[in-house]
Amino acid sequence: MNKQPKLLILIIFISTMSLSIPAYTKEDLKDPFIPPQGFRVKEKTEEEKLEELMKKLPFKPEDIQGVVMENDKKYVIINNQIVQQSDKFQGLIIEIIEKDHLVVIFRKRKITLPFKKKGL
Repeated sequence: MNKQPKLLILIIFISTMSLSIPAYTKEDLKDPFIPPQGFRVKEKTEEEKLEELMKKLPFKPEDIQGVVMENDKKYVIINNQIVQQSDKFQGLIIEIIEKDHLVVIFRKRKITLPFKKKGL
């Protein structure tokens, strides 16, 4: 057996492998969570935060079907379910029920949900 061609192929293979592996220094490595110098992370405005939160609500204002007010008790009908004021409903708290809007607490924020009465 002739080992020289195999040895030559092995040497060429190792030399090409060492060329393709880049050498990194400590200065080349960057923290992926820190923005590059000269750039700032844009803070979301309160309006953008509220809009994002509204998308995560378990129901939309269009799902509110009506309000029933009887003496000091107030109820709202959402997706064919009757919910009383201060009840927990689908991960939020119905804080205030009025004839044209609801105030709910969702993820520790108060959100006012206006709605229109549905006509026949």
